[in-house]
Amino acid sequence: MLEDGMQIARENGFSIYYIEFLLKRAGLHLLCGEPQPALDDLRVALEDGVYPSPRCLPPPIPTAAIAGV
Repeated sequence: MLEDGMQIARENGFSIYYIEFLLKRAGLHLLCGEPQPALDDLRVALEDGVYPSPRCLPPPIPTAAIAGV
């Protein structure tokens, strides 16, 4: 269910929601004792961002810092 929400947010340019989903998923990884996937999600949300190819219609999803979270 979380993955579905992430896909919808990413495909439709809802950057704030996508970042929120990444942060929630990172928390779930920590609860499951999986620190590396949590760090990976945090890195994307807070540092890397998600930038689709120029052919894609949705706008880029910036990092949380750029989005003002």
